[in-house]
Amino acid sequence: MGARENVPLGWCSGLRTGVLGPWRLFCGPRAEYKGHMTARDAEKFGVPAGLPILDATTAQAEADVIEMHTVNIKGEVLASGEPTTLHYSEMQNDLFVGPEDRAKVRTSYLNGLTLRNALSLAIMGFGIADLAIGTGVLIMLLGVATIGIGVPAIYWATQVKGKRKVLPWMQSTA
Repeated sequence: MGARENVPLGWCSGLRTGVLGPWRLFCGPRAEYKGHMTARDAEKFGVPAGLPILDATTAQAEADVIEMHTVNIKGEVLASGEPTTLHYSEMQNDLFVGPEDRAKVRTSYLNGLTLRNALSLAIMGFGIADLAIGTGVLIMLLGVATIGIGVPAIYWATQVKGKRKVLPWMQSTA
């Protein structure tokens, strides 16, 4: 079985992907998004509450909300009784009422840190997707420009006073 025998099958699958892919994307069934939503505190960072996290702005706002909640520690678990802002390395044993409170706060901090890292990866992913989309649009515009400018230029370059000029590569060797 040679390579020539598989050519029609290749064209058919390429045509199927080229036609059915966009149709499924724009006309296919819509799934309801049931993912993460922005918190009520997201309004402090310029994003309305309750929006799904579908772009870099909402992901950044949610990461900021999580940071705000993990760094600000309530006063009832601290020995001083006053709320404060602590980072992981500042959480010493003598600051807390008991060791179980310290463990809960450190665990909560690490969970928030994990979520913020995941949201940071999402922000980078949204940026890379925007870069890929922009590159594709640029390549399409360059292709249209090549067809719109290059083809007429080659046609006009081959015309000499109403007669068609035969270029060396156009001559037949028969």
